[in-house]
Parts: sequence; structure tokens; C-alpha cells
Amino acid sequence: MTKRAPIFCWLIAVLLGAVLLPTGATEASPLKPMKGAPSATEFVLPDLGGKTVRLSDFKGKVVLINFWATWCVPCAKEAPALESLWQTYRSRGFVILAVSLDRSSQEKVKAFVEEYRMTFPVLHDPDDLASPGYLVFGLPTSVLITPNGRVAYRVVGEYDYDSSEMKQAVEQLLGGVAR
Repeated sequence: MTKRAPIFCWLIAVLLGAVLLPTGATEASPLKPMKGAPSATEFVLPDLGGKTVRLSDFKGKVVLINFWATWCVPCAKEAPALESLWQTYRSRGFVILAVSLDRSSQEKVKAFVEEYRMTFPVLHDPDDLASPGYLVFGLPTSVLITPNGRVAYRVVGEYDYDSSEMKQAVEQLLGGVAR
């Protein structure tokens, strides 16, 4: 794949996202179960401290991957609820990996993380290496992964992570994790 292909895919995803996910949308996106529970696609990305993080580092845990960007208004709106979800379940084997698709500097991403008091792991993916494996066509997009590495749920667009629906999904997946 040429260097232009990921950029082209990203541009198409942004354009589709702009058409499919208008920023003025008032209705929350649904949490959709994934038919057949496909395998999660491995990725390796740096966190904001420069440490290399692999998705496989979290095998045996329930993982929510949230693809976002600092310029994405719905992403900013859902950040406090993501933090709340993280604080509620992290001691039970739940992980959030927030993957910033910003092409801007890591400093801008760090400033956003500090402003929204995000304490869960934040990864920076300016080259759009991870999102194609999860068919990210708009931001935010999240996937909820089982302890055995299968994609159980997907949500595209702004979502209320404080919802009972999300908590039930996380609780269900955590049921298989030793405490």
C-alpha cells in the first residue's frame, strides 16, 4: 500500500463522517452488537509518553477502543462520560484505549487530554495505522472488545457512556473476567 492510500482512506472517512454524522445531531448513536464477533485487529501505537502500546498487551481484559480527534466536537462532549466509565470499571479488568487520529502535534493532543482530565491511556495515531482495521468512517467511533479479543459491540458517533446500555454491556463482558 502506498503512503497515499492511508491518506486517501482517511479523507474519504472524514468526508463520509461529515455527511453521515452531522455535528448538530441530537440523537445518540446506538450501541450495536457485532454479528459473528470478528477478531480485533492488532495495532502498535505510542502513548503520549512515547511508550509503545500493543492491543495484545490487554489480552484477557475488556477493552473499549475510542477513535477520536481534538477537532471533533462530539468527541469532546463524550470525554467526561468515558472518564466516568473508566473510573467505574478499571479495577475490574476494563481498559479504555483512546486513539487520537490527530495529524497535529502530540502537544495539542496532550493539552486536550489535560483539559478534559482524561486519565485512561491515550494513544496518538497521526498516520492512521489502527483505524482501517476497525472501519472507522467517522469520529468518534468506538468498539468494545471481549477478553478473548473479539469485537462484541460498535458505536459510530457521539454516545452516552454513562448509559445503562453501556454499563450492561461492560458488566456482561466483565462477567467472564476473573476478579
